Amino acid sequence: MTWTTVTMEVVTPLFNNGAETSSAEDDACLRVPSLRGALRFWFRALAGTSLGPRIDELAAAERVVFGATDQASPVKLRIPNPPVAVREGRPGWVDKHICYLLGQSLGDVGTSTVTRPFIPPSTSFDLQFRWTDTAAAEWFLASLWLLCAYGGVGARTRRGWGTVRVKNVDGPLPGAWDGNRPRYPGREHYRKLKHLKPPSTIQNLVLPYEYQKEKLSLNLADDGWAGTIPTYPVLGPGHTIAALGGREWSSWEQALSDAGQRLREARATEVVKVGRYEQRRTPEWNRVVNGDDDHFPLGALGLPVVYPDNEVNADRGRNDRLRRASPLWVRPTGGGNEPWRLLSFAFHNEFLPGDVSVHLWREGTQLRKLRIDQDDVTKRTQKWVTEREQDRDNTTRTRKK
Repeated sequence: MTWTTVTMEVVTPLFNNGAETSSAEDDACLRVPSLRGALRFWFRALAGTSLGPRIDELAAAERVVFGATDQASPVKLRIPNPPVAVREGRPGWVDKHICYLLGQSLGDVGTSTVTRPFIPPSTSFDLQFRWTDTAAAEWFLASLWLLCAYGGVGARTRRGWGTVRVKNVDGPLPGAWDGNRPRYPGREHYRKLKHLKPPSTIQNLVLPYEYQKEKLSLNLADDGWAGTIPTYPVLGPGHTIAALGGREWSSWEQALSDAGQRLREARATEVVKVGRYEQRRTPEWNRVVNGDDDHFPLGALGLPVVYPDNEVNADRGRNDRLRRASPLWVRPTGGGNEPWRLLSFAFHNEFLPGDVSVHLWREGTQLRKLRIDQDDVTKRTQKWVTEREQDRDNTTRTRKK
């Protein structure tokens, strides 16, 4: 089988998920394992609509498509000329609100600088693949479509970074994908979204194959969760919410800058006077961290939450602190002849497993036990998505430098 070349384009700066190293090329160059890991996430989100809580079957399905340590994947991937990162502390797209979305690991809000190398937007690279199992290759392309439509590659994809798109496809495609090449969905697709879903073409491609019954036991027409809360991110109504924001922008950085400002305001809702200046603080600062309330709803947007000398985090004991990724995602959509708008969505899977607790930590010492309810996740994310959808601005904005 010959290699098929998918030419990809980086839309928003792409940051490597790995640790900082001395080489820019080593630090933020896109590699196949990073891409494959992102594809696995979206494969599970799609397959989980059918398999539900049957984790063993989900793992077996993932193994069939993407392989495992003792089994090679029938879909081979390579990036023949990986894109190289740049080190640029003050690129033209950065401001303090952008830095808020970058987070402490990638940016510095105080100086409005980028602290990690990144692959610049508009960078193109070739992803090549070939296959020995047609149905597995169809699932791979379904996962790639979902990654490009909703997700990204690398660090902080939940905050809009590492967005990529398919520019061109050269070579054969598996099964019914031939003639239905993966493309950018376009504003009409996003405008109609109320929850995350694959396009009808993906459902039609996957459903007819006996392969899924024999190897994957899938039926995408069914919901294997039967109204229960998923234990991992899963597509579909009841498990996700989504909406395209009403405001329009002339660039992706303007859309993300506005998202950063609004996300900060949504988290820190209290404005206090400190000397001649006003500062924003989260209600939980006084009520929980410096008070005796044990309810910490802010944590529903991701853990840890770090304060001066204090931290709220999930753990399985004093020596096993964890991280919980935010259920809320934001990403810019648009470009070309379309204005840029902000897509917001959230996964409503189980936020904290039963064996995980949340505590207030101070200078490395575990203090009081706190509480984050599943309802906090639903309310916080629904409020954000609804407010962004209700934003109205018919004039394409230009950010003031």
